[in-house]
Amino acid sequence: MKRVVYLILATAACGGNEPGPAPLPHGTAAPTSTPVASASAPSDPLGPKPEPAPPAAFVPPAPVQYKSALGFDVWLLERHTLPIVAVTVVARSGAAVDPPGKAGTAFLSARMLTEGAGTRGAIEFSQAVDALGADLGATAYGDYSAASLVALKGKVGPALALLGDAVVRPRFAEADFKRAKGLWIDDLKSEQKEPKAISEAATAELLFGKTHPYGHVRTGSLDDAPRITLGDVKDAHRRTFAKDRTTVVVAGDIDRATLDAELAKAFAGYGQNELPAAALPKVDASYKPPFGRVVIVDRPGASQAIVSLVAPGVAAGTSDSIRLARVNAALGGSFTSRLNQDLREERGLSYGASSRFGFSQREGLFSASAAIFEAKASEGIEALVKDVAAYAKSGPTDEEVEKTRLLARGDLVESFEGAAQSASRLGRNAGVGLPPDFESRASKERDGASKADLVALAQKYMPVQRAFLLVVGPPTAADAALPKLKELGFEGAPIHYKLGSGNLASAASTPPAAKKGGAK
Repeated sequence: MKRVVYLILATAACGGNEPGPAPLPHGTAAPTSTPVASASAPSDPLGPKPEPAPPAAFVPPAPVQYKSALGFDVWLLERHTLPIVAVTVVARSGAAVDPPGKAGTAFLSARMLTEGAGTRGAIEFSQAVDALGADLGATAYGDYSAASLVALKGKVGPALALLGDAVVRPRFAEADFKRAKGLWIDDLKSEQKEPKAISEAATAELLFGKTHPYGHVRTGSLDDAPRITLGDVKDAHRRTFAKDRTTVVVAGDIDRATLDAELAKAFAGYGQNELPAAALPKVDASYKPPFGRVVIVDRPGASQAIVSLVAPGVAAGTSDSIRLARVNAALGGSFTSRLNQDLREERGLSYGASSRFGFSQREGLFSASAAIFEAKASEGIEALVKDVAAYAKSGPTDEEVEKTRLLARGDLVESFEGAAQSASRLGRNAGVGLPPDFESRASKERDGASKADLVALAQKYMPVQRAFLLVVGPPTAADAALPKLKELGFEGAPIHYKLGSGNLASAASTPPAAKKGGAK
């Protein structure tokens, strides 16, 4: 009974006894909710929202330039984000002034700078560098020689002292020279077996002629190496590292006062024994490159053919050179370039194809090249030449124009992201005679190049008719491609050239008999 009472009370508490809504009269429609009028968003009194502007070009800071108390130029780019200092001593004399018949003199001379210097022998010098946790090395390029150092800020004094010893007071001991020369000759022997090294040497000889300053590779040749003496190396050093031809490039965590004090100690006596600058070799004006021809350096039995389309380039620092970096990026200067996408990704003929313009004080070279599987050599040769010909005719597309702008920006940012990279880039510029603010000015010109500018440059510098085709590989590697090459402007039978001869007139138009046990 109590449960029934509780149930009645609960029902009442929940409103169970409230009457429902009264029924509507017959035919009367149920009321609906009142519609709410939609209101449009009020207009923005500031007007439409502007689109963000495209990012501006990266403009690297220019180093401060001044003359040191010792008489050489200094470029200083202070960067205090990390306790690292990078120094590059650049002397504007390199492999281009190697004595006739002694290619590699500048390279071997630079290599000797770290083979003992000051009071230390070769082993002691190397140990002293390692004890500081520093990197120190020297080499020679076509237009200049360079000695470079990277060290922690706290070790920069003793590290600069070692660099000063290497540049100012190299020992050039007879025993160290014999050992360094022997190792260098061993390297040259190894290069004789490397198709890429053979191609680079043949490119220099064929494009410029053997007597030209750029007519040999900077590392020298096996034919000339035995003739180079210790006296040659010493003279090369005295003619190279002279006050009026030297720029010391410094980037990193150091101020001018500290730098000047350390340079005065480390480089004391610099240039006291210098000799007059070496004269450039006399050029054979009668030499004519084999433009419009196919040239083969025979390597019977080779599993690959190194194929290069070679043409004259342009001197570094010119307006054309600045913008050609973008022109080249689309053709073969990046992984997503036309050449690499076609020969590697689409056709599977090569592990990689690329192109480049040389960076040199005088007119350099343009080269588009690939290492192509021997069985597909003719197909690869035809594809490479056709790709370059098509690009030379129409230039980059709209998409490629924008892509090259971003690639060029990225390359420049990477070149200045650290002290070592900055010193290297600026040192290269100093080596070919460019001013310290070159990158700052060139960045804007390169970034602002229009499609019309880039198309015009491609049409000017990349036509295959102004090039020759070099093939390092089997003697018959290009045979199947010859009909197509003739349509593109290449004439005559292939020239079979012997590396080092420097004589196209005596080159054979038919391949020599293959030797047993050919190159691998």
